[in-house]
Amino acid sequence: MSGSTGNRGRSTLATVVRAPIIWLAAVFVVFPSLVGLHTQAPLFALACPPNDSQQTNQSHQENCAPFKVLAVRSLSDLRLAIGQFIDTNKDDIAALSAVAVALFTFTLWLSTHRLWRAGERQLDAAILAQRAWIQITPYWATDVPPAAYAYGTVPPPPQFRFGSKLDNVGNMPASNLKNTINYILTKSELPDDFAFPYDGAPLPEAGVLGTKQFLMGPHIPRDRYITADEIRDMQAEALRLYLYGWVTYSDGFATTPRRTNRFCYSVRVTGNPNTPVTFIPHKNYNYAD
Repeated sequence: MSGSTGNRGRSTLATVVRAPIIWLAAVFVVFPSLVGLHTQAPLFALACPPNDSQQTNQSHQENCAPFKVLAVRSLSDLRLAIGQFIDTNKDDIAALSAVAVALFTFTLWLSTHRLWRAGERQLDAAILAQRAWIQITPYWATDVPPAAYAYGTVPPPPQFRFGSKLDNVGNMPASNLKNTINYILTKSELPDDFAFPYDGAPLPEAGVLGTKQFLMGPHIPRDRYITADEIRDMQAEALRLYLYGWVTYSDGFATTPRRTNRFCYSVRVTGNPNTPVTFIPHKNYNYAD
């Protein structure tokens, strides 16, 4: 570990030292090149005393201007050329500057927008991982206790009630929880355009459902059982039973809206004494957010 740290330190130091050297080398290469371009110009155009020999014979070494004269003249020419260019094209330069500022502002906005979206995605991911999640599972119960099957006795045909179990499978308590459950007993399949009464009266508010805890909802029908004759008709598909309802709750985060789960199950009679009924999710009215 210490060796890798030392290597990184030496690499950083080498980078810091090498950068100025590269810039200085570039200056010493580019600037003499610019000065060298001026050696192709007539010497009388430079800051040298003009005479006939210089004007007629410019190739002799003694007729060449010294480097310091060329350097000074190069900088002077560059300054004058830049000033003249700016003065001549000041309107175009102002327009290009405005375009450059607009482009920079747009790129700054785009970067800020991307950072904002990335922050929102991270917040959404954190909420999904930590929020309360209510899972709804239907269940059944009969009026025949298990003891009725003991000692070879033949109990009466069972009658059924149904309910919903609410499990908080999330990592935060679910608060202000409300739910309702109802049923439809009909001779035909539920139509696709059936209007579920979403505004049904809610059951008493459950308050807070803690993490990894569950709540057993009340049975339906509330005032009777699904009789043994109705069960036989359901097995023969002369009757069809549907359970439906909803649950609303707060997921533990103040910035999120109330969550809503809606459910609808078709109850099928199997004839198996161990699992006499099964629940099949209906294609409509099953939703969770």
